[in-house]
Amino acid sequence: MRALSPFLRVGRFYTRYESEKEWSYDDEKYKEPEWHKKITQCEEPPIFDAMIQVCCIPNIISPNFFSAVLDASERVQPDALFLFKCVPIRAAVSYTFWNGAIWVDVAQFLVSVWGLGLLLVETFLAHEAANDPKTLENNISRVFEPSFITQVYKRGVVADWIIAKGIVDLLLEVAQFWGTMVIGEPMSYMRPGNLWDLLRSILPILLLWQYDSRVLQTFIVLIYWMRLLEGVTYSERIGHALLPLHKLASGLMPAMTFTLVGFCTLSHAMYTVQLKPEHLWPQSVFHTFDTLITQGLPKEPPRDMLQLSLLYAGVLFFSIFVMNIFIGVISEQYTKEKEQVAEMFQSLRASSCYTFLLRMCVIPCNLLTKKAAAVVAACSVALTFGLQVASLLFSRQLPGFFQLFAFILCQMVIFMASVQCQGKDYAWEKFSFCSRSELAFSRSYSTLPESSPRNRKDKRYLWICQPRDLECLEGEKQMQELCRGLPRGGSSDLEAGSEQSINDALLPVLRQAIREELGGSSRLATYGSSQPPRDLSSGSIPEVTRPPQSTFPNLLRKESRRAPGGTFNLFKRKGATTPPTSTS
Repeated sequence: MRALSPFLRVGRFYTRYESEKEWSYDDEKYKEPEWHKKITQCEEPPIFDAMIQVCCIPNIISPNFFSAVLDASERVQPDALFLFKCVPIRAAVSYTFWNGAIWVDVAQFLVSVWGLGLLLVETFLAHEAANDPKTLENNISRVFEPSFITQVYKRGVVADWIIAKGIVDLLLEVAQFWGTMVIGEPMSYMRPGNLWDLLRSILPILLLWQYDSRVLQTFIVLIYWMRLLEGVTYSERIGHALLPLHKLASGLMPAMTFTLVGFCTLSHAMYTVQLKPEHLWPQSVFHTFDTLITQGLPKEPPRDMLQLSLLYAGVLFFSIFVMNIFIGVISEQYTKEKEQVAEMFQSLRASSCYTFLLRMCVIPCNLLTKKAAAVVAACSVALTFGLQVASLLFSRQLPGFFQLFAFILCQMVIFMASVQCQGKDYAWEKFSFCSRSELAFSRSYSTLPESSPRNRKDKRYLWICQPRDLECLEGEKQMQELCRGLPRGGSSDLEAGSEQSINDALLPVLRQAIREELGGSSRLATYGSSQPPRDLSSGSIPEVTRPPQSTFPNLLRKESRRAPGGTFNLFKRKGATTPPTSTS
């Protein structure tokens, strides 16, 4: 993963999931816990100054947490993507994705690419061997015939692989739904993405009965090509470029509705005034589509003046007005989606993490170590590849259902190998076998005292390490965004550099933001350099008071490592013995 870090950009966060929430250090022995060495001892460049923080909410890596975040951003408030600007949420996504979810996504992606390659080769050979349309139709149908039905060698490999992929995907969807029942949220499965995954896992299985359906064959080809877009979660650069295009459909619905109504109107009008008898479908609709959408005028003008006038008006309307509307709407929508593409990308990864954690509630993940699982997966891939080569090149294949069963077993082994993490002590390793008892036990955490050994052992906290230069840049950016709404007098106070002047200048802006967020006021407020903002809708000025410490505890605690001379370093160089200091 380190070799791919310049392309995948995996180094934004370094996270640890530990049972401690204090940066402990033995002052007498000058010894730190073993997990500190993962952060402090680094001999490979680059080395950056950094901020180390801990999220004080225990057991944050759980499907319930990701479900709440996704519900808030998708269902409660569709434009609440600002949640993914929160450092603990982004760190939780980073920990879960890079330690577990990415391997499942990569395995599924590679299996899909494998099936798409087989599909391309088989359809190409079917076209090359055909001499007439009837033979071509028979050859294409044989491509999608399972091995226990077809009587022709070199066939059945593609169909068996596609059917096996559908069966494995359906089993994973069942495991995901089971996971939602385990956490007590079965209705959270009813998301559009899950329903689409369920549909595309069922369609390939229908080849067992409807392998000669051209509609089903077309859907399968489209599904496998669309699976290539699932790779946007791996690379942040590719995801930022493609995600705005995925979201354009919702913004284009009004323009597409207007275009459809205009097309139907002109089609009906031209069908009414034409003098030549013609069927509405497909001749009349085809000619109208060719004329209006592609601006393909007929070679000779119609003799009827009304028909000719309507033809000119329709072409001008579509070529000048409708097309320009589409171009403008697409540009505006793309710009809007591009502004929040970073949060959209984090939301997509959070959805992948949520799916992974749900499946880990019912699927064992501590059977093998990662290295042993990789060896088992490689052997399974080699054996399956040998079966396919023997069937395609040497006309040797397993009889009956055995080839289909072999492909199902291979794909199940690949998936199971991608989730194995024995000895890694990940969050999902503890509840994969006995999720119900673990979740029931987690609900009793609050009844145990904080100092209880059992409570300390089972509570784990997310430690977040991020480069300090990036953190400072983000802080300056947020400060600039807040200062944009300040009056002219406030900017001079900020230039003074005193902390009190910054608080006095930002307090009116924060009051207005809190009031609009909690009260739902949509009116603007006017304020000067010496007066707080006034709510024009009610006339009252709500006061913002500091809550008691026991009511709102600090969710993030910053932990710093101080080296001699007062400088902060992310990594303690080898040989340094200076103990760290902790600040809250």
